[in-house]
Amino acid sequence: MSLPYENSTSGERERSCETCGSMLTRSKGSSTRQWLTKRFCSKSCKERAPKAPLESRFWEKVNRVSGTGCWEWAGAKDERGYGIISHKTESSSPLKAHRVSWEIHFGQIPDGMMVCHACDNRGCVNPSHLMIGTQTANMVDAAKKGRLNPNSLLNLRPGAPEYRGAGPKSQKELQHGKC
Repeated sequence: MSLPYENSTSGERERSCETCGSMLTRSKGSSTRQWLTKRFCSKSCKERAPKAPLESRFWEKVNRVSGTGCWEWAGAKDERGYGIISHKTESSSPLKAHRVSWEIHFGQIPDGMMVCHACDNRGCVNPSHLMIGTQTANMVDAAKKGRLNPNSLLNLRPGAPEYRGAGPKSQKELQHGKC
């Protein structure tokens, strides 16, 4: 007779840690779900375990939405709504999912360039909706589409010495001595 906390299909109560091989024993208080998902004996073994390749983990989180053509990111998102995916170790910063999509489909992103969304959906990872551009081009595009106050574009002009962004006067105003 099997006990309620045993796996009903195999009755398994012990298994090996996937990293170090130590024996894991199922406790009477653990649910079937907890037991079936337990793969490591400790946090350090979990951190040392090899991760599935980034590309295969990426595709597990893509949901192709009909109608819009967007491929919605179904994984974690940052506070601004951009999809994120972990890489290397848990201490590394997560990667933006739309940038990973670009690299999977087109290769490396040129230095100093951004991956911009033509569809204006921050959660979209469809490569046909992504484009390479500069920060300035992205801001101009946002202003044209009404997602950004056009006055914000003034911050893109060269600033006065000692100022970031626009500063109090434009370069032209400084050159001509205007107040």
